[in-house]
Amino acid sequence: MNKVAYIIPGLGESHLKQTGYKKIGRAFEERGIKAVQVKIKWKYKKPIPFSTYIEQFLKQYKKVKNQDVYFLGFSFGAIIALAGAAKLKPKVLILCSLSPYFTEDLKTLNPEWVRWYRKYYTTSYAFKDLGPLISSKTYLLEGSKEIVFPKRKFKNSKKIIAPGAKHIISSRPYIKTVLELIAKL
Repeated sequence: MNKVAYIIPGLGESHLKQTGYKKIGRAFEERGIKAVQVKIKWKYKKPIPFSTYIEQFLKQYKKVKNQDVYFLGFSFGAIIALAGAAKLKPKVLILCSLSPYFTEDLKTLNPEWVRWYRKYYTTSYAFKDLGPLISSKTYLLEGSKEIVFPKRKFKNSKKIIAPGAKHIISSRPYIKTVLELIAKL
């Protein structure tokens, strides 16, 4: 059976510059899963609809019959992966440090964060609309030293904590946890 993993970077990140994404790609390849590093063009004239990023991912997605598909996204890339999974139904969804910029979250976030978000983005997504559409096996990863974000639940999900990790996917403790998960797929 054919297997492919789409790896979606966080805001402003690139698989070409971040060693963590290269290690993640190699880990998938070692498991016989083709790694596709999704290219997101983060810089646009502001403000823009967040859906612009999701559309970029969907244009790079290629459906192949009888193929197991995996999505892995970090931070804003996790929002992109989640929105893509609601439409495309991958076998496995790995959400690393899922950002809290859903409609429901904006009223509870630090007002500075909300101002920043509204300066750059014209829309956000409602988790209550996307969450129930997820049927994939879902892993929710977060670092133990990250700011605590709203709790998310999915039908078929497991939470994994990266001990000692901050909001940096390339950090040693975070990448170690991600690689351990991939090794078990």
